[in-house]
Amino acid sequence: MTEITAVVSVRIADITRLTHIFGAESTQQALTQFGEEATALLSGCWLSMR
Repeated sequence: MTEITAVVSVRIADITRLTHIFGAESTQQALTQFGEEATALLSGCWLSMR
């Protein structure tokens, strides 16, 4: 789980940086993609813990 926390922290920093560079619309798209990736990652971890 520590690895997941690190990945999420890095991605949040990336998204914050995108907001400053590209604006809110691009950031919303990045958040949507990140949410999908995070869901897949967490689902994989959940299955491996079973």
